[in-house]
Amino acid sequence: MKKITLFTLFLLTTQITNSQAVAPYTQNFNGIVAGGDNSAIVENWDQYFFGGATSDTDIWNGWSLNPGLAPGSVAYTLYHDDDETATGTGVDDWFVLHLDCTQLTEPLFNYVEFQTFPISYYEFHGVYYSEDYNPANGSGASEPNGTWVELTQGAATTTPTQRSFTIPNTSTAIAFRFTGEYADNWFIDDIDIIEGSTFCPSPSITGWTMTNDGVEFNGTNDSSITGYELEYSPSTFTPGDGTATLYQFDSFPHTLTGLASGTYYFAMRSVCSNGSYSDYIGPDPWTTSNCVGLYTLPYSNDFEDFDAWQSCNTYFDSDGDNNYWNNILYDSDGDGTVDNRYAASFSYDNNAGPLTPDNWVIFGPIDLANVNDATMTWKAMGTDQNWCAENYSVYVGTEPTVSNLLGSAVSFSETFPSGTPGPGGGTFEPGCGSFADRSLDISAMVGNQVYVGFRHHGVTDMYVLAVDELAVTSESLGVQNIEQTMMNYFYDDVAKAVTINSSNAPLSELIVYNMLGQVVSEKTTTKSSETIDMSTFDKGVYIIKAFSELGTKTMRVINY
Repeated sequence: MKKITLFTLFLLTTQITNSQAVAPYTQNFNGIVAGGDNSAIVENWDQYFFGGATSDTDIWNGWSLNPGLAPGSVAYTLYHDDDETATGTGVDDWFVLHLDCTQLTEPLFNYVEFQTFPISYYEFHGVYYSEDYNPANGSGASEPNGTWVELTQGAATTTPTQRSFTIPNTSTAIAFRFTGEYADNWFIDDIDIIEGSTFCPSPSITGWTMTNDGVEFNGTNDSSITGYELEYSPSTFTPGDGTATLYQFDSFPHTLTGLASGTYYFAMRSVCSNGSYSDYIGPDPWTTSNCVGLYTLPYSNDFEDFDAWQSCNTYFDSDGDNNYWNNILYDSDGDGTVDNRYAASFSYDNNAGPLTPDNWVIFGPIDLANVNDATMTWKAMGTDQNWCAENYSVYVGTEPTVSNLLGSAVSFSETFPSGTPGPGGGTFEPGCGSFADRSLDISAMVGNQVYVGFRHHGVTDMYVLAVDELAVTSESLGVQNIEQTMMNYFYDDVAKAVTINSSNAPLSELIVYNMLGQVVSEKTTTKSSETIDMSTFDKGVYIIKAFSELGTKTMRVINY
């Protein structure tokens, strides 16, 4: 079954008119009165049918007006459903606005679109303009009479998204065209044709990182934008109402400092050279980080700390599609309950379709200044066995920037083989639907403070790359005669406790570190066996350093 529809009211729009709208023009399709005269809402619009006749039994045939947000909502949209035809050849439906743009110097055509069906049902959505259309000329054989110039075609996403196009001031129409047989659906809303010479684009933000006392943000600069206005407040606000703190800057990248620890709401707009302003984006809440300034070894990150994920890493969307690395909850043991988190980047979206990621997530800085060697380990996989040929690279550098990491000689790259059966024939190799363990010697970077960058790139139309349990350790962490130390541990997942045993020398000290490298427990002892109660610890990976007179041993424990 493709969908369950939520709509409760409808109005079929079959009106044909010779009247012409005059730009500037705006229409949000609201104000529908059930059973009333709603002709003014679709005045100047014409509907044309060139495909097969619909044969399905639902109430949505051709273009209609429907509440597109929730049952009973008064916010309506222009809508096309997944019509079926008796011949199976599909519909070809046009909805055309007869338009006069001569009062504008540079007409800017805007609309919002979205859909609710999976991308796999998409067949065709097209948007056009014409400079010679006139409904008085008749319907035409395969398209409305006139010469049509395509502005765009493609599936919408499930998130309402604004589209903008400049059209000639000699345009006489804009049109939306839907074709398909039991295809997807299409919502259109907030249409306007305005003066584009005074239009100011909204900020295009590509990176946002909270620091201990501020925020670092990056974006795409536009030649028509001369600066930006950032407003922020500890509580939510209406942008432009004068209640928030105003901060101005000229271009991306930029860093704001001086914030006290806490959560802030941020809104931003562009200032353009023509003296106009864009609409605000936001306000959205962000929290200053409690990140460690320098991570010491052993370093471990299992991505369970969502606050740290949001605040303590650096992200870059180098392909500019507004998709980043995500922190995803998943069911690690198959019991039907999500109980773990991993880092994930998508090469396919069920709504948007194939993606071409070039997404970065960068961790650090990690202190390698006082060790003689260092090893990095992690787990990775393509999550879907049938679509697991994800490609990614890992870089270790001295700065949290793409250019520095790309210039590093310490790196690792791989592509998982899609659908490769394991030796038994009934399973798949690790990395294809299950985590594969990976290791990289990064000893060439000792003596530095380093950053680790994971890059998902060079792939499309697979599904999800997942990474978990990132760690950096060193055998030279105070180890003396490590071959003489005979220690082991046992974790009790019922009592949530770990017992460390030393068979050839009494233990002297136990230190437990969390994934941020912070000490969460210390214990001195003279016993050969000690138990650490972890029942009050958060779930995740911990590093335990056990000391005896014969040396030190580092153990990695997962607290469930």
